[in-house]
Amino acid sequence: MGRRFAAAWWAALCAVLVCLCATAPPVRQAEYPPWDGAPYFDAGPDRVDVNTAPAAELETLPGIGEKKALAIVEYREANGPFRAVEELERVKGISERTVDGMRAYVRVS
Repeated sequence: MGRRFAAAWWAALCAVLVCLCATAPPVRQAEYPPWDGAPYFDAGPDRVDVNTAPAAELETLPGIGEKKALAIVEYREANGPFRAVEELERVKGISERTVDGMRAYVRVS
């Protein structure tokens, strides 16, 4: 009789646990801003200003080497300051993908 009682007790306990789990409210996931593919952080005023940065500083940006940095400076000198980060795509050798990769690191003044 003891084994039957223990088995019935465990079955009842399991049934109660299943019911509790089934009726529990779902756990909410944290809401994150949509990911645009760029590393997520806000550099704020520490971002590189593409309108004033020398070529050496522009080279620190992801996807920008010596040639592209010089091309940015030359374009800026010939056409005036950039008004938006997207305008960097007008520089020869800089694609939309390159701009997307450095978006979190740059700003325009």
